[in-house]
Amino acid sequence: MGQKETRYLKHALVRLSKHGYRLFRNNVGLTPADPAGRRVRYGLCRGSSDLVGWLPTTVTQDDVGRTLAVFAAVEVKTPEGLLSVTQRRFLAAVQAAGGVALVVRGNTVQPYSETLP
Repeated sequence: MGQKETRYLKHALVRLSKHGYRLFRNNVGLTPADPAGRRVRYGLCRGSSDLVGWLPTTVTQDDVGRTLAVFAAVEVKTPEGLLSVTQRRFLAAVQAAGGVALVVRGNTVQPYSETLP
């Protein structure tokens, strides 16, 4: 993630926390090989979002009064940044499972849609 995206990520964390989201930075990658040639993958999974966490949600009837955590995934891009195929798959899977999938471009937050660039 470049310096520009980092600035937008910090802005998104503050802005979304004011709306009740509890989000954490999710770095994804592969370590350099150690002397034995071993490498370690880290992060949730390939294509997983920059920010992951939950949005507390109160459900009616069966769960009256209980607050449930709805999984949330937020992909942060510069205004010119594009979603990769794996990022799209991850956001679509979160959305299909009932989670919240958001894309932040610059200072604009919008729900994930297949039509987003």
